[in-house]
Amino acid sequence: MQAFDDDMGLAGWRWLFLIEALPAMTLGVYFLLRLTDSIQTTTWLQPEEKAMVTAQLSAPEADASAGTLKAAFQDWRVRVASLNYFACASGIYGLGFWLPTIISDMGVKSTLEIGMLTAIP
Repeated sequence: MQAFDDDMGLAGWRWLFLIEALPAMTLGVYFLLRLTDSIQTTTWLQPEEKAMVTAQLSAPEADASAGTLKAAFQDWRVRVASLNYFACASGIYGLGFWLPTIISDMGVKSTLEIGMLTAIP
């Protein structure tokens, strides 16, 4: 953030967002051009794989209610997995949001050093 601060009139944190967005945008454009709208026109599937996917998509559903959100949350395993994910995500986001402040309060003043120390965990 310090190296690009005030280059071309943008603050360092704005450069950070732009630089971090470039790989995602590049991959998005790549896959937008690479993926097709039809299974039959794909170039990255073998003919037998195309036939298998087409057969699976055209097969009728055995139980229409099996794929609903209500049916999913009636299963205890989904509830336990959701609770586990919520706990992990809360911890990760809490650490990601507050660790730079904690490190700064410990006396480290350089933005680069704070970023490097935050990246360790």
